[in-house]
Amino acid sequence: MDKVRVMIHPEGAAGIMGERTGIARIRGWFRLLEGEQPDPLAAVMATDAFPPSVFNTNLPLNWTPTLDLTVHIRNPHRWLKCRFAPGM
Repeated sequence: MDKVRVMIHPEGAAGIMGERTGIARIRGWFRLLEGEQPDPLAAVMATDAFPPSVFNTNLPLNWTPTLDLTVHIRNPHRWLKCRFAPGM
C-alpha cells in the first residue's frame, strides 16, 4: 500500500469509515504514487486494493471469496475511478 493511493468514496465506505448503506457497492479512486500512468496490470491491481463490496451490506463482516472477477478498463488516466458491485 506504500506504492498506491486508494480513496474510498464516503458513501458506502464498507463499514470501515462511516455507516454501511446496505448496498453491495464500493466506489473510489486509485492511482500509482510514482506518477506512472496506470496500465492494464495496475487496473487489475486496483481491484484488490479495495474492500469487498459485500462489506457495505448489513451482513456480518467475514471472509469473502471471489467467485468471479471481470475487470473493464475504459480510458485509463492517472487516477482510476473505480466501482465495485455484484453482477455488473
